[in-house]
Amino acid sequence: MAKQSQVKCPYCGRYFYREDVDFVQIGRRYAHRECYENATKIHDLMQHLLGETYSRTKIESQIKSMVEKEGYSLLAIYNTLIYWYEIKKASIEKANGGIGIVPYIYPEYIKYVQQQENIALINKGKNIKDFIKEEKIVIGKAQPITRPRHVKFYDLN
Repeated sequence: MAKQSQVKCPYCGRYFYREDVDFVQIGRRYAHRECYENATKIHDLMQHLLGETYSRTKIESQIKSMVEKEGYSLLAIYNTLIYWYEIKKASIEKANGGIGIVPYIYPEYIKYVQQQENIALINKGKNIKDFIKEEKIVIGKAQPITRPRHVKFYDLN
């Protein structure tokens, strides 16, 4: 039996056969499940961060531009946004309802990921308990409580 015609994922732009790939139907279109979930994560994150200034259409066009023209993956865009707004705690004020900051901070995000991988490689196989020094607390004899000496401020004799 012949395969049905190929469909194009609206998120990544790649063609696929619906019989071969796990997909999600969006209206009359079909998308890879992974692409759909990553795009949904981006929108959920930005809607949470931006609140009322969130613009779905603006973010959709920026995602499409970054994926098609600049070659970013949806997961890379999402992880870059997580790095910038949740790890670096950058201000959301300059976002203007979009994700245009991604191409500018992506190199910094890649450097951060490489540093984390190097740290994990260095610490691989090490046990944290080997680096904790035991503290010995010495409790000596309690000092006797001395009462303050009563001082007379006046003499009635």
